[in-house]
Amino acid sequence: MLILLVSNIAGAQTIRGVAPSWTGGDPGLKTMSATSISDTMVVFKVLYNSLDTQYSSSDAPLLYVEYGPSGTLGYQTETRPQNTGNRTEEFTVNGLQKNKLYYYRAVLLYNNKTAYGQVLEYTHKGTPVTVTTTDTVNDAHDDEIVSSPGTPKDIVLFPFLKNIFKKKETVDVSRPSSIITGGIKLVLTNKITETVSGDKPIYTIQYANNSGKTYEDVDIEILLPPEYEFVNTNKGDYYPDVHTVLVKLYTFQAGENGVIQITTYANGKKTNKKSEASAHLYSDNGEMIIYDIDTYTAGKTVGNMRTARDTDNKQPAKKDAARRGSTATGNPLAGSTMIGWVIIALIIGAVVFISYKYFKKDKY
Repeated sequence: MLILLVSNIAGAQTIRGVAPSWTGGDPGLKTMSATSISDTMVVFKVLYNSLDTQYSSSDAPLLYVEYGPSGTLGYQTETRPQNTGNRTEEFTVNGLQKNKLYYYRAVLLYNNKTAYGQVLEYTHKGTPVTVTTTDTVNDAHDDEIVSSPGTPKDIVLFPFLKNIFKKKETVDVSRPSSIITGGIKLVLTNKITETVSGDKPIYTIQYANNSGKTYEDVDIEILLPPEYEFVNTNKGDYYPDVHTVLVKLYTFQAGENGVIQITTYANGKKTNKKSEASAHLYSDNGEMIIYDIDTYTAGKTVGNMRTARDTDNKQPAKKDAARRGSTATGNPLAGSTMIGWVIIALIIGAVVFISYKYFKKDKY
């Protein structure tokens, strides 16, 4: 028993020790919603975002959820290693009591540090909650969960046949950019498919409730790609620790609709073939997820972040050029004015030369 205890401590120290491959800042962590799935079972959701952090799989941080009937918590789920990227993890817990209040939070062990998410309250409803999402969205969400990093998600027996007979797709069908479920519409676009350093992608999220029903506790959260820096948004608040924009709708009334616009700036240091953003709509009726995927190429532009002075409006640039032209005209050593000064200099030189000859002749 003593040997086993010592080995467990050594393993924990290895996991939480300083990771040799760890570079960049701290990852993002956020405690999300809790959903009842049976009389005794609940699913806790946690958001993880590696942001600009890089590490090898052997140094991957460990993620789990602490929960309990009081603020001191006391219980925890299994731990899961997290590869780099953005994702929502789901932890299923059994043994809960109906109509009982519970507390829970996300916990992350990484690079000799421990990060804690906000402690949230949850009253176990007991009865299962029906999640009204399409098969496409369920497939996308299942693909988003990483319970066993490194395990292949798809097995293709003859991959070369797939490339021969399958038409090249520009859109990943498992990650839809729009969805209508139960009368609720959600659309995510940014009008750019190939982005380079210095671009300013603008994400547009359209949402509408045409179901004729009112939904409670509705939030829309947009996970931004780590390659894109947040600039501004017309709605909601930006959370830099998880690189997301959260828009709280609270009560989603029947017939309500709106548009969220988020401006970003592409400045990632590494090229990414799938620079992914996702929008999540949470309600008391479940979760909807849509995606936008770009191809990002780093290092195409050099310089600081562009502004309105040198991007959208070209007229100020013309005025500036005219101003530089007028300045040049006023310069006595620039343009055609230079010729006039040369002529004056020649005249003065001729006068000096004639005067010198005259005075010299008069002297002798």
